[in-house]
Amino acid sequence: MKRINLFLLAAMVLAFAACTPSENNTPKELTGISLNKKTIEIEVGGTYQLRVLYEPEDAEDGAPDVIWDSSKGRIASVNDNGKVEAKAIGKTTITATCGKFSAECEVEVIKATEPTPDPEISFSVSPEKIDAPAEGGTFDITVKSNTSWTAEVEDDWATLSETSGNGDAALTLTIDAADSEYDYSQKITFSAGKGTYYVTVNREGKQIVTNPITIDQSEIKVPVTGGTYTVNITSETDSWSATCDNSNVTITKSGKAANIAVKVNKEKSYRPMDVVFTDGKSSATLTLKQEAAYIELVGSTSFNGFGVTSKTFNTTIKSNIPWKIVFEYEQGYPSGWASASPSTGKAGETPVTLTFTMQKNTTSSGYFNAEGTGDWAGLSFGLGNIYY
Repeated sequence: MKRINLFLLAAMVLAFAACTPSENNTPKELTGISLNKKTIEIEVGGTYQLRVLYEPEDAEDGAPDVIWDSSKGRIASVNDNGKVEAKAIGKTTITATCGKFSAECEVEVIKATEPTPDPEISFSVSPEKIDAPAEGGTFDITVKSNTSWTAEVEDDWATLSETSGNGDAALTLTIDAADSEYDYSQKITFSAGKGTYYVTVNREGKQIVTNPITIDQSEIKVPVTGGTYTVNITSETDSWSATCDNSNVTITKSGKAANIAVKVNKEKSYRPMDVVFTDGKSSATLTLKQEAAYIELVGSTSFNGFGVTSKTFNTTIKSNIPWKIVFEYEQGYPSGWASASPSTGKAGETPVTLTFTMQKNTTSSGYFNAEGTGDWAGLSFGLGNIYY
């Protein structure tokens, strides 16, 4: 009888147990919260970031939003993200509430330390305040100093090109785009000698659009002759606008609709034209695809009639604009020996007879074109060569 290797069997059992999930990915039920600090002391004008600690830690994903409150907002305020800002000397209690659980932090605001000025040191920084939009950006900071200095950025959503120097400096402050709807504020602290100097940096929160502007169509195919179209708009406000960077497009606002008039396309080629609708919070784009003007000859586009007195061709011209056929002859040689019937036509398919009547044993050459007429005057389409 074959024996079973007990060590191998045990290894297989352990491997199976390791591959079998012991628990699912459902967030655990919240059993309580606390704050990263129970008491803090802040100087007037200073800030501190409080953070919620969840019990258990992996209950955060399913936990309700945290509501922050200060018992004495004139002493110290707290924003929706738990950032405390000291305003006046005194004491207050900051409370964080998450569902049925809450946690407190006692805050004492004290007088800001005023360093003894050093008459031998000259230092200034400008501007003293920077207001940035939610998109962030780069901003210039100018330091005037006769000594060495250091700079400290409070939060990592702003970055300074240099954090130390000796003497004057031109600095660049880079502010990241907001990733939440909350407004944020921080201070950049410059230290020179015994002095401390501040630049306040404010950044707007990301705008959350709950009902973005919409239009009832995203693309319109426009014939070469142009046309007028109506687009219906859905927006929270009537202060929406529509723009297009092509002068052939005219937009008229009418309540919750826009009337768009597209002029004749006088070019052989075209490009899509975008109409952008916006209500200041969101935008929608309508693409106008206008047909390009064309004329084409179906059949041969050249003829060698050397030694022949006459020749007739039956062909067809396809076009989406009115046209006429124009003959050009080589200068200094016989001319007038080619004709077309009809010599003009409208958009569509038109049968055309080309007749060449030549003088025997003479030489001449030329070409014939179909040119646009009316609104398309000046457009020329080469169709073929003629010679004998």
